[in-house]
This record gives sequence, C-alpha cells and structure tokens, in this order.
Amino acid sequence: MEFTANHALWWLGLGVALLAMEVLTTSFGFIFFGISALFVSVICWQFGLADVIWEMVVFAVMGGVSVPLFRSRVRALLNRSKNISIDTGKEMLLTAAVGPRAEATCECQGAPWAVFNDSDRPLQVGDRVTIIRVDGIRLIIRPLHS
Repeated sequence: MEFTANHALWWLGLGVALLAMEVLTTSFGFIFFGISALFVSVICWQFGLADVIWEMVVFAVMGGVSVPLFRSRVRALLNRSKNISIDTGKEMLLTAAVGPRAEATCECQGAPWAVFNDSDRPLQVGDRVTIIRVDGIRLIIRPLHS
C-alpha cells in the first residue's frame, strides 16, 4: 500500500503544480492536465492503482481529450462574463515604462492590464500608444507615432 500512496502523492503534487501553472499563464491548457493528474491521484489512493503505465494512460487520455473538448467552451464562458470592452485601435496613455518587445503593467479604463510593447522602441511613462489587439489578458500596444 505504501507504493500506491507514493503514486497518489506524486500525482497529487503534479496536479497542484499544473494548476499553479494555469494560474500563472491563464492559457486554459494546464488546468485540464492538472485536473487529470488529481483524478489519477484519487484513483491511486482509493482503488490501489500502482501501475505506472495505466496511470500515464489515464492521465494522457483525460488531459488529451478534455483540452480540445472543453478549452474553447471555458474560454468563451469566461470571456462572456467579464463584459469588458477594449477597442483595438484605441489610444491610451502609458502609466509605466515598457521596454522594446517587453511586458509591463499599465492602467487602462481604470483597471491594471498587462501590456506588451510590439515595437523595437522603448516606451516611457506618459507616451501615447495604440492598442493593436487584445491577446488573452494582455494588450498588445505600439507607439502612436512609430
């Protein structure tokens, strides 16, 4: 039983690590594999599964199937509920310096946003920029006069 408990703890650790990565990336890819690892951990713990091959098969199938089936649905559900309107082509004033091809946090419409400077020119506080597009939780920006 100790071998099975070690497997369960290993899968539990992997699941927690993958869920933590999801929080950091918000890509909606790690979450499904994290849940799959937690599921395998429960199977190991409750049913005594101690066969690494079967554990990996269950993990891969669950994660591999759930990503294409549910990722777009989860993204659509979360994007619909935010009701945030960021217009591409809109001008904004930078509240933080952003290096070339770098990321920083600036305020846009009263909320902090990650902005990515899509130019080779460093940008300073107070520079006027254009929002080129929204990429997940990042605003892709360029200097107004590039």
